[in-house]
Amino acid sequence: MSNAYYDDRTGYDTVKTILDREEAMRLKLLRESIDQTSAIPELKDDLPSDDSFYDGGVAEWNASSSSESSDSV
Repeated sequence: MSNAYYDDRTGYDTVKTILDREEAMRLKLLRESIDQTSAIPELKDDLPSDDSFYDGGVAEWNASSSSESSDSV
């Protein structure tokens, strides 16, 4: 029954009559979600160049003495 509904060989009312209202609604909602096109993100501006994106120094992580003291508790 679900294949016939998804292939447009039967309508919502037929599915509701044969199965029940809850199952028909589930099939309808699933079909609507399948038919939707996925959103494709679009950039409004161009991406920055590698030089401008990576410009500047890179911070280096160092373990602080406070994190060492919490391990020894």
